[in-house]
Amino acid sequence: MSILHNKVSRNEMRQRLMEEDFYRYVIVADPQLMRDTLWREWSAMNVFGRIYVAKEGINAQLSVPEHYYQAFRMKVDEHAELKDVPFKVAVEDDGKSFFRLTIKVREKIVRAQYLLGHRLASQFLRVRLGAPDQHQHW
Repeated sequence: MSILHNKVSRNEMRQRLMEEDFYRYVIVADPQLMRDTLWREWSAMNVFGRIYVAKEGINAQLSVPEHYYQAFRMKVDEHAELKDVPFKVAVEDDGKSFFRLTIKVREKIVRAQYLLGHRLASQFLRVRLGAPDQHQHW
């Protein structure tokens, strides 16, 4: 009879994963093609995470198995758009490692309200849209 559950505990899996994130504003000519290519390459290395690809660039938070880390970095550098992209390694384990790979094509890689904070985003919209128009968008 085959085993239909994980053989490795969640805690042990977390210890085997390197959590990192990166983003880069760069022109991505075909975001869907980039998404599909990254999916094939990264899923083959058991990379998990949440990645957004847009014409303006890529934003990724991911978990990479330790034994694939060097191969993963080399594969990332093979893409001209991502060559030498700086990675930020998670210093603290907040217990929220990724356990699946999600790569989505989006209009933008970062939403204004996340980039600026809700208060700053609303001020930005007030200036850009004017007070009467703003109420239609909330």
